[in-house]
Amino acid sequence: MSKKKTKKKAQQQTFLSPVNYLKEKARTLEIGKCYMTDDIMEIGEGQVVVTRLHKSGKTSVAIYMVDTYCLGVKDSVFKLRMDEFELANLLSHISIALGLHEVTYNEAHNMVYGAIAFAEEAGIEPHKNFSWTQYMLEEDTDEIPLIEFEYGKDGKHFLVAHSNIEANKYLPTLRKNLGDNFDYVIDDGDSYLDDDEDDAFDEDEDDSEQDEDFMPNGLNRTSYDEITTEYTYKHPEYPVLTALENPQLKDILYSDTVPTDRDIDTMLALPHDSLRRDLEAVLLDCMAKTCDGITDGMWNKDFAYEAMSAVTMLGEVGNGDSSLDTLLEMLRQPNETFEYYFGDFMTEVFITPLYTNGQKRLDKFMDFFKEEGLYDFSKTTILSVIEHIVNLQPERRDEIIEWLREALRFATEKLPEAQFVDSTTTGFLVGSCVEAKAKELLPEIKAIFDTGFVDTNVVGDYDETEKIINSSEKHFINNFEPDVHKRFAELR
Repeated sequence: MSKKKTKKKAQQQTFLSPVNYLKEKARTLEIGKCYMTDDIMEIGEGQVVVTRLHKSGKTSVAIYMVDTYCLGVKDSVFKLRMDEFELANLLSHISIALGLHEVTYNEAHNMVYGAIAFAEEAGIEPHKNFSWTQYMLEEDTDEIPLIEFEYGKDGKHFLVAHSNIEANKYLPTLRKNLGDNFDYVIDDGDSYLDDDEDDAFDEDEDDSEQDEDFMPNGLNRTSYDEITTEYTYKHPEYPVLTALENPQLKDILYSDTVPTDRDIDTMLALPHDSLRRDLEAVLLDCMAKTCDGITDGMWNKDFAYEAMSAVTMLGEVGNGDSSLDTLLEMLRQPNETFEYYFGDFMTEVFITPLYTNGQKRLDKFMDFFKEEGLYDFSKTTILSVIEHIVNLQPERRDEIIEWLREALRFATEKLPEAQFVDSTTTGFLVGSCVEAKAKELLPEIKAIFDTGFVDTNVVGDYDETEKIINSSEKHFINNFEPDVHKRFAELR
């Protein structure tokens, strides 16, 4: 990649930084395929899927849970930079549960915004998540050709409530804005319709069939209370690099291109202890430059690969002590630092170095997991390494199970206090248990779900999690690459 192109990429991409990334960058991505669940208009509820394409080959996706009868966008979720395998799995899951067909972007756009407008007539605002998932859609302007869908049921707003609590949440608003000009039903078997229309409703299907139609079983059933960790890490004073033990590294690391195979061989020919010390010093110097913020001048300068290259090489020559400490310190950095140095490639860069340097130091991984005020994607990176250990070294399964047990108990104890673990972290933690097929941890997994703070968009609800753990299904994606030449080739 050229200097200019790579620098722009580093500025624009953020690994698991949802709000800032969606607001500032999502609409710059090319629109990909869009989908809608079958019978969304007939049954009054369904999902609309919109994808955005990254030049790296990954795909970001937003899913809008749309109630076409009354409530508009009831919820929305998203995933950033999904691999092709992950996206195919997600679409397959929705298709099996609800049926799925491809639609044009204009159809998807109009379905979502039309449902929102219809709900707003009744005083119902879209779910709070739409405040950022809206940025996966184009702006709702006249430039988008209008496609009209018919919302409501029998010409009226029709509320399908799944409990008395849910009904009581919406009925005052509906009455205030619509008077008596709406219908509603509570799916416990008691229906309440205006204008004496109970008999008309009963002429349809029985209550159990109505329940299945109105709220199909699928991803849109998952719910949780979202909490997010506020970044509060107070960094130490990092040493500024004055000289390298191996001066020839300067031209290789501080370059506008990824090191070539010849560069890699040149580095590997150096004494490994000396090379390791230089790589650690380069990383600490990178942190010294960016830990307190990144100036416009720094963003605008030609991009250098020193941090990315140093981390990658530590996967070859690092140790489980100072090298691991340096890698973990890099993971404690502010979000801007990751944007600046790693862009789209955080997982690709960090997994192998963390695995090779940390696989024997699970205690350090646990200490890191328990730290306060770190970004969730830093901790989910550690969890990915844990998954690699249990999958690549199955003889260590018992050791990993105990690590996960301690992490689950810690997370359950600290919730709903978000400063140690948040909804995303807990979702990925449960996902790691799924990867380990940790049946023996089901009581601890149930306990953390019972807090209500597990991101069910990552792993589904407890019943889904239990089912997958007890199945033979495997989703492990191996990002460990032992060949350093191949690791650099992937970055190139």
